[in-house]
This record gives sequence, structure tokens and C-alpha cells, in this order.
Amino acid sequence: MKSLNFKFLLFTLFISYILSSIAVFAINHNGKFTYKADTSKLPLYDDEGYFLWEVKIPWDTPVLSVNYTSYFGSEILVERPGYKVEELEFAKNSDFYSYPNIIKYYINGTVKDYCIILIIGTGLFLIILFLKKYIKIRRNV
Repeated sequence: MKSLNFKFLLFTLFISYILSSIAVFAINHNGKFTYKADTSKLPLYDDEGYFLWEVKIPWDTPVLSVNYTSYFGSEILVERPGYKVEELEFAKNSDFYSYPNIIKYYINGTVKDYCIILIIGTGLFLIILFLKKYIKIRRNV
């Protein structure tokens, strides 16, 4: 059996972690956005003095925080993002859902999921080493 050289090992390790980072970034596009609206100015009691069990939140209510939960469970919380409920709940073509805005959440989620990147990258590295060492591929030119 032939031995593997150091340059090949470093290159394979580098490529494995790059590919795993790209995979985790792509998977994080399936994360979930939630928000918390500012309900401090909404009434708690009706005209007769009874407690309101259900309150309808107006569309122009400001959003206090936006929470992004990645596919792997990491959470990114942004306080006071400057949006209204209408932009996050009803208008999927608003500024919030534009890709240049939400890519920040995906990148931060990918950075927080570094453990998953390490696991996938190491597994990919070991698979490549196994294939290189024990499976011979011949090129017929």
C-alpha cells in the first residue's frame, strides 16, 4: 500500500471543511424566523371591564425583536430591527425578506453551527482518505 503525502492530507482536510461549510450554509436556508411584537400599548380589558383573552395585533405594530432559529437549532436574536408586523407576517416581498438582508442571519447561523461543520468535515475527510487508500481508480487514456 502506498502512503499518503502531507500535501494531499492538508488539501483534503481543507476541501472537506469548505464543502461542509457550504453544505451547512445551504441547509440553514431552511431555518425559521419568528418575531415578538410590541404589545405594550394594546388594551388588556374590553369596554365592560372584562379581561381580553385574545387581542388582535394591528399591522402597524412595531416589532421588538426578530429571532432566527437555524435548521440545527442555533438561535440568532436581533433586538429592535425597525420593522412592523405587516412586513414580517404578511408581505413576503418586503425589505426584511430580501436576500441581502436575511443572508446575515444565514451566515451567523452557519458560524454558530461550527460543531456540525466539524463533524461533517471530519466525516468527509475520513471517507476521502478511505477511498484514496483502498479503492484504485484506473484511467485508460
